[in-house]
Amino acid sequence: MEKFKYGPLVYITVEDTDEEGNFYWGGKPPIGYDELGIPIDSDGMQCLSDLSPLHPNYKPKNSVYNKNINDNLPSVEEVKIWFDDLFLIVSDYQVKKYILRWYSLKRNSEKSQSYKNLLSEGLTIKEMIERIWQDEVIS
Repeated sequence: MEKFKYGPLVYITVEDTDEEGNFYWGGKPPIGYDELGIPIDSDGMQCLSDLSPLHPNYKPKNSVYNKNINDNLPSVEEVKIWFDDLFLIVSDYQVKKYILRWYSLKRNSEKSQSYKNLLSEGLTIKEMIERIWQDEVIS
């Protein structure tokens, strides 16, 4: 049976005969992907709650202002807690990469000009993270 993935998540469903994966999905099993790359079920419904910080429509519970992009982002702590609750181990660097990905999926009109300016410099993901969180040590 095909293993469905989204970012660091490898789906396990009630229909799986093995336990290879790290994200249990209790709803209808995924059968494909939508235009965002999120697994979908036979009804076309996404198999990822928008309460997940990996979901493009996630609404941060504890956003923090980031002066380097002049906008609010989910806190590293908030995202890390979500992974911890699922017993998934992620580094601060990985969390920042997921936050950056979440921000990059926002509508263009919702992105700050500071972010757009950084993006126009053609930086690598690592360089973007270093610039956005330059006041923090990357671990």
